[in-house]
Amino acid sequence: MKQKQTEEEITMHSLSSYLRDFSMKIKSFTFDNLVKFSVEKAKEMLTEVLQAALEEEALESLGVKKKGEHNKDRIGYFNSGYSRTMDTIIGTIKFKRIRVVFKDKSKKFESKIIKKYSRRDSELIYLTLIGYYTGQSCRKMAVLLQKMYGTILSPSGVSRVLKIIDKKRDEFHKRRIEKYYRYIWLDGMYVKVRNIGKFWVLLALGEDEKGKKELIDYRISKREDELSYEEFLEDLRERGLRKPLIFVIDGHRGLLSAIQTVFPFSKIQVCVAHKQRDVLNRTSIENREKVSKDLRYVYSSKTKEEAFRRLKEFKSKWKKKEPLAVHSLKYSFSLTLTYLEFDESIQRKIRTNNPMERYIEEIRRRTKPMRIFQNLDSLDRLI
Repeated sequence: MKQKQTEEEITMHSLSSYLRDFSMKIKSFTFDNLVKFSVEKAKEMLTEVLQAALEEEALESLGVKKKGEHNKDRIGYFNSGYSRTMDTIIGTIKFKRIRVVFKDKSKKFESKIIKKYSRRDSELIYLTLIGYYTGQSCRKMAVLLQKMYGTILSPSGVSRVLKIIDKKRDEFHKRRIEKYYRYIWLDGMYVKVRNIGKFWVLLALGEDEKGKKELIDYRISKREDELSYEEFLEDLRERGLRKPLIFVIDGHRGLLSAIQTVFPFSKIQVCVAHKQRDVLNRTSIENREKVSKDLRYVYSSKTKEEAFRRLKEFKSKWKKKEPLAVHSLKYSFSLTLTYLEFDESIQRKIRTNNPMERYIEEIRRRTKPMRIFQNLDSLDRLI
């Protein structure tokens, strides 16, 4: 009769399965997927993580947890390091290579993370970061690194290295917003988190006075409602966000109310594309093509006065055949025309929520290989 499997054997079997699954996952998920929107910040983070990993590797080879620690079992000490550069997929980074001198002169330290004469990027660091972003435990990451590269980083060592990313994330959420954003797009996207359920990521995307678009901030919320948006916007305002020339939204009623509460008397543009889709969704299939043509005619107006005249014509034509479509178009119609108050050269930019839609699409493309987040932290790190 076969003996009952020991806990250690079961653990090793589960880890082996994990290694196979994770190795398959990373084939379609590369580090550049994570950094597309902020290459410079990504280089800065990669440099700090690499430096910390090299120091942790050296410390563990000496049997200590931090520099200067007095330990009777210590088998060597740090020597002055030297600067190195490395070419990576996101540009050249500069770091300090660690030197270790052992008491036993016959023993030499050689990093498993960066080979002695290597000038190319370390796949190990990318793998560690990807695992961290996707919510893998430090214990599993340490085993994975040991299996694939032979590095001696312990789970606690991996944890200390990767706390750098959490620090960066926290600094981002708490930073003072000094820059002025003339246009701000707001929206939410839902994601699934393993064993917890569905969450919403509330996003604020801004364009500064130089025309550069960037993520202002985001918040993970259990709901996409007025209170959630109001708390998000209030936090941004308290950190220095000033009222823009215009807010662009998809028409969410809770978001509309939240803006009016936190930034009263702001100009708000409800996305024309969302409005048209909403009207067509309430139109019968047989009339959808004709209604779509009439909607394009309404929104080709050059002035508000012209748009309201065309709305009246639309109502007269469709109020009996398509009452739901007419009601949908009438609701907040004036807010879909705010863009006409601006110079014609920027009207196309602010009449829809397309910049935010593209940003959300890119986030989904980056997160698609994961399918579902391990936990809220992995979601927060990746956004």
